[in-house]
Amino acid sequence: MRRLAVLLLTWSSSIFGFGSEVGSSTAMAADADTVRYCVVTLVGPDDPYAEAGKRLAALRDARQLSVDRSRLGHLRIQLQELQPEYVAFVARPEQIDLNLVHVLLQLSTQLDEDPFVDFSYGMITGRTPAAAIRLAEAARQAERRPRTPQFAVAGVAGGDYLKRSRTRQFPLQLKGMDLRAQWHEVIEPSVNGGQRDTQFISEMLENLEGQSMIALAGHGFPDRIVGGPNWSDLAGRDYTGAVAFNIACYTGVTSHWFENNWQTGHIDRHCVSNDESFGLRMLDTGVAAYVAYACPRPAGTQMFADMIELATQGISVGEQRRRQANSVILTHLGQGFAGLVAESVAAGDPLKPGRSPEELVRSMSAGSVLYGDPAFQPFEQVPGAYSLQLVTRREGRTLNADVRGTGMWMWHCSDSLEQTKLKVETTLPLGDDGASSIAMDRYPFGDANRPLRLHAALERHAGQNFLHVKALFERPGQATMMSLWNGFQASFRVELAAPGDRGHQVLMVAQDRD
Repeated sequence: MRRLAVLLLTWSSSIFGFGSEVGSSTAMAADADTVRYCVVTLVGPDDPYAEAGKRLAALRDARQLSVDRSRLGHLRIQLQELQPEYVAFVARPEQIDLNLVHVLLQLSTQLDEDPFVDFSYGMITGRTPAAAIRLAEAARQAERRPRTPQFAVAGVAGGDYLKRSRTRQFPLQLKGMDLRAQWHEVIEPSVNGGQRDTQFISEMLENLEGQSMIALAGHGFPDRIVGGPNWSDLAGRDYTGAVAFNIACYTGVTSHWFENNWQTGHIDRHCVSNDESFGLRMLDTGVAAYVAYACPRPAGTQMFADMIELATQGISVGEQRRRQANSVILTHLGQGFAGLVAESVAAGDPLKPGRSPEELVRSMSAGSVLYGDPAFQPFEQVPGAYSLQLVTRREGRTLNADVRGTGMWMWHCSDSLEQTKLKVETTLPLGDDGASSIAMDRYPFGDANRPLRLHAALERHAGQNFLHVKALFERPGQATMMSLWNGFQASFRVELAAPGDRGHQVLMVAQDRD
């Protein structure tokens, strides 16, 4: 037997822990001198890393702010008044750890009353102050020489799937375009007599030069991809202007990092040097943007989806990361939380035994970092090429929305946080309207496979309302999965609230089985 439970929640400023201050500051923002871009330096004015902030501010005609990390609450008030679209945080490598990553993500959600990200942001740092300045300049230089998206994947193959390292070339077939792609697969040391395939790794890294999009994959630590390239292998590489995504764990670490020690039952704190940080060495290569995790990463396939979105949608790297963060937040809401869950971490903290897979993944989900100028738009839009297309139509006070997918949707239909489930996710533009209810009229796997959970939440962004929607499904049989390569359609029906009515902020329909 199936049963449905409908839950309507109302947001208030108190859920952020700032009392009425959020409301008053938001009200002030209406008459504020808003800016498009802010550069926030987390170092003193005489610190050599501050020069990177000055350079970026000049390139983007940005407002400069300087704040001590311990006073980020005051920064929140300033950002509420300025309401920027983009924010770049300039920091020394040793200032950046998982706690700062969590704090900045939380800060980005606190400029208004909804739980979603209010501005796109990135980090500017480097192995040296000169490297930080180069990163600050890299995006504008890349925008002056636009490139077509070319997809290059370099990763370590798992298990005994691969008997020798290999390179393959075949395109990703998108609607209306083929995304050129090359695939480099490194044999695991365990299948190679315990040795890294250093010759192939060197050739692979050389072949990545000239590519506009790079994906690195495998298990990782702050200094290496296990069985693949390490920090020293990146010396002398030239990936100027590229956008790089790293799926491997911890490869966004620039100094301090935290590791679960299951023998002692506590969290350990470690440090990687500037020279041996894989992430800082990636920034040395001249990439214009680098996305990686400061902790274990929750899901690899989602990063491939992020790259395809960036290649086809004509958006900035910061906007793409804002969308990804909002997807994480929506899942947190769907799991019953009031907003983003991003806890602080300290050496010696006890590990929590018996956590479910969802809890483990949730603790990792807020740990991604964008290094680079968040306003960087690497590619032009290719209309209709992305694997998910949205068609909406209004009938009175009802909004009907069709989400149509192609075979490429199979790459990223698993949910990042609940990886045994499949998802259909979209964002619906509502204008000034609110929403009072949501339902599904058509399911992608047929009527026999109804959603386990359908949840939606309202965001006010850039002067308009948006409804973030996610439906989670059980994974169907192989035959049904294969049929999805021919395309699918899911249909949502939203009953709209009166213009300006923001009473119902979160809509959830949870479905389970007895």
